[in-house]
Amino acid sequence: MSEPLSRAEIKEFSGAPEGASDGGLRGHVLVVDDDADVQQAARLFLGRHGFTVSTAAQPAQIWTVLAGAPVDIIVLDLNFSRGAVSGAEGFACLAEIMAHDPKAVVVVVTGHSGVNIAVQAMRAGAADFIMKPWNNARLLSTLDAAMALRRRRVDGAGPGSEASGADDDVLLGESAVMARVRELIRRAAPTQASVLILGEAGTGKSLVARTLHRQSPRASGPFVCLDLLALTDEAALNALADARGGTLVLDEVSALSPALQSRLLALLDADQVQARLIATTRRPRSELALREELLLRLNTVEIALPPLAAREGDGRALAEHFLRALASRHGRPQNPSRPRLWT
Repeated sequence: MSEPLSRAEIKEFSGAPEGASDGGLRGHVLVVDDDADVQQAARLFLGRHGFTVSTAAQPAQIWTVLAGAPVDIIVLDLNFSRGAVSGAEGFACLAEIMAHDPKAVVVVVTGHSGVNIAVQAMRAGAADFIMKPWNNARLLSTLDAAMALRRRRVDGAGPGSEASGADDDVLLGESAVMARVRELIRRAAPTQASVLILGEAGTGKSLVARTLHRQSPRASGPFVCLDLLALTDEAALNALADARGGTLVLDEVSALSPALQSRLLALLDADQVQARLIATTRRPRSELALREELLLRLNTVEIALPPLAAREGDGRALAEHFLRALASRHGRPQNPSRPRLWT
């Protein structure tokens, strides 16, 4: 947890006189720090130097910002609990950010006594670090270098790549079952293995499929999702060519007709499917009307998504996330002075 800044420090941090600017937007920076004074100083100083600045007081609020607008750089404090100095909270957050977007650019913030921790953070994926209280010139040069790195990472990802955020591909929840889902995604995504995703409607099957694609070696290729309940067999087969070099999602795979199952299996046996296959279904695996040999080819890795009732503690976290997102989208206060709906 950061120590509160004095008024003199806020003035020193904010630097340039009111109205000063070097012109032109340098990029969008998200500052994650539980100290409201640090947030204010960052908004004042970076805003005057051409950056768009968003802030978050806790790691959980990061995903609300990322879901609302593209972010180029995340400036992340490493400690959020009173008395914490190990950086464990920041390291956990850093790991989650990099899992969500391996091309994210994170600059960690540490005190003068935390250089070793900052070096560990860079080994864990951070792009750079800055000391608190920061030096204004050093801060600007660090963020300019981080912006250049972000552009290289995005440009190198091929067509269709975007800055972090401005999407709904955020797998929220801190329950043990969701931690297990994230671990399966982390292990399966870099491979070429086919994946079968099981779960009731609304549990996030499409989100997991997109995450697997985004974190895979095929991320720069096409992502094609087939609604097998709505497509003819011929249209489904034609989509194999559209997904070449990328990922093909067989949405509600239980709807595959017997004829299409046979043709797909023949193509797989002949190694003519040049796309990674991900299959999703609302049905339990035991109820899938698929040929056994095809099912074996589709569920090399199996990810079962739990219903919300089985995700202890996630209901409240999700509700608070969407309240913050809606408040931000409609320009409403994020902490309205009204009774809470839960205790």
